[in-house]
Amino acid sequence: MKRLLLILLYFPHFIFGQQTINDSIIDDNLYRSYITYIPAIYNASQPTPLVFNFHGLTGNSTIAMWHADFRSIADTANFIIVHPQGLLNSSGETHWNVGQIGTSINDIDFISHRVKRKQTLEKISELYDVDVRLLKRYNDLSSDKLEKGLSIKIPLFTVSTEVGKILNKVKYYEVKAKEGKWRIAYKYGITIDQLELINPEIGDFLKVSEKILVPNIDLKNVNIIDENYAYYKVLPKEGFYRLKIKLGIEEKIIKLINFNNNLSLVDWLRQWSNNDEEREELFIRSFLGRMLFGGDEALKSCTVLSGGEKVRCMLSKIMMGKPNVLLIDEPTNHLDLESITAFNNSLINFKGTVLLSTNDRAFAQSVANRIIEITPNGLIDSYLPFNEYIVNEKILSLREKLYE
Repeated sequence: MKRLLLILLYFPHFIFGQQTINDSIIDDNLYRSYITYIPAIYNASQPTPLVFNFHGLTGNSTIAMWHADFRSIADTANFIIVHPQGLLNSSGETHWNVGQIGTSINDIDFISHRVKRKQTLEKISELYDVDVRLLKRYNDLSSDKLEKGLSIKIPLFTVSTEVGKILNKVKYYEVKAKEGKWRIAYKYGITIDQLELINPEIGDFLKVSEKILVPNIDLKNVNIIDENYAYYKVLPKEGFYRLKIKLGIEEKIIKLINFNNNLSLVDWLRQWSNNDEEREELFIRSFLGRMLFGGDEALKSCTVLSGGEKVRCMLSKIMMGKPNVLLIDEPTNHLDLESITAFNNSLINFKGTVLLSTNDRAFAQSVANRIIEITPNGLIDSYLPFNEYIVNEKILSLREKLYE
C-alpha cells in the first residue's frame, strides 16, 4: 500500500474537484485497484488531507464507497477519500492479509525484535503493547518460552503512538568510541527501551562505526555528553548514601554536577554560600549576572538548562568560591560568543593564577600573558602574547629543533 500512497501524492498536479477516479497499480507483481474521490473545493495549490476507507472481509471498494458515503462531507471539509480493493484469499474472499493460511500476501508491515536474555513473550507483549495471541499468530509460536536471539515480527499497527512518532522521523547514526546505548539514548532524548524499539536487532553492546537509527532531530537540540564525566544509571532504591559508598562521591558534589533538582539558579548557587552575606539574593545575582543570567533568567529552573548554560553556572560557582588558582581545560567549549566574551572579561579581571589549555586562539590572545608549549624534547616558556608567539622567528627556530 506504500506505492498506492506515492501515486496519490502526484494527483494534485493534474486533477480537478468533485470527481471519482477508478485506477490501479502493480505492487510486488500484484494487481491493486482503488477508487478515489476528489472533493468539490479541492485546490491543487494547497495541502489536502487523505482518508482511507477499507472494506470488510468479502466486501469490495465499491460497496465501501456507497455504504460509508463520505463524499458530501469531503466536499465541505475538503479531504480526499481513497477506497482500496482487497485481494482474494484461497477461498475466493476479498481480505486484507491478517496472516491467513493459503496466501503469502502481506498488507501489514512489521518491525522485528530480537529476543534478549530471560525475555518472555509476555514481556515483549507489554513492551510493544500488543496482544500475546497476535504475536503467536504472526510468528507461528506455540509456547510462551523464547530463545535468546530469536527474531520476532511485531505488527506496526500495534506500536504505541509515542514510539510511532520516533519511527516516522529517524536517521542513521554511526556509533563512536566509548558510546553505549545509554549515551546515545540520552543524546537524542529517548529511553534505552525506545532506542531498542527502533533498533530491534541491536545487541547488548554497540560496536564502533555500527550504524543504528536515532530520532532525526536538529543538532542544536541534541543533549551534550560531557566527556570529562562518566555517567551512571541510578538503580532502584539507590539514594545519595548508597551512591557515596559505591562511587565515593558526596551528595553535594553529585547535586552540583547534575543540575537534576528543580531549584532556581539563585537557590542552586546559594548552596555554595559560606555565610549570611553570601546568601543574599543580590550577592548571588552579581555572580550569575557575570555569566549573563540577569533578571528573570536567574530564576529559571536547573532542569531546563542547556549544556552551555550549565557550563556558565559552573563558572559562576567557581567565581563565587574566590579561588586563587584556576585549572581549566577548554573552557569555551559549548559556550556561545556572548558567553565567551563574558567569561573572557571575568578571567582578565581575575587576580589569581589561571592555568588553561585551549584551541580558541582569540581567547588565548586576550587572556594569556604566558605560554608554555610542551614538546617531545623539552618546554618552550614565553611571555609573548599568543599572536606574536606563533610568528616569532626565535620561537619558530626553537620549536623546529625541539620537534626533530
